[in-house]
Amino acid sequence: MLLSEPEVQKVVEKVKLAFPHFNDWEYNNEENEYYSGFCVWGEFVIGYQDMMPRRFYVTFNKYENKWRGNLTIGKHSYYWSSTEEGDADLLHTAPCDSLEQVIAELKKQMVELFRAFSAI
Repeated sequence: MLLSEPEVQKVVEKVKLAFPHFNDWEYNNEENEYYSGFCVWGEFVIGYQDMMPRRFYVTFNKYENKWRGNLTIGKHSYYWSSTEEGDADLLHTAPCDSLEQVIAELKKQMVELFRAFSAI
């Protein structure tokens, strides 16, 4: 599903506000061999100065009028995401009716994951 340019700008603003520590926001707004339509992603880097920094991505896409969200490492989420391509899907949401819902669901999953690592 493709978005109008004003819709794209609103989505980009919302995800930047929801994930302020992520940078280098990009989007795709066309159907091709990699995307089913609109997709936006941002990057968070740990160990930026290291020889092999860890790159985490939040990705949101709209497909068949539903929003989906992913947390990945290595590359943002797209059709051909796989460990063979240097990335891994850490979390993904069920389809949601709105961008706000999918952001909330992905954040909830992220809190659950990181709570397990931090023993909080």
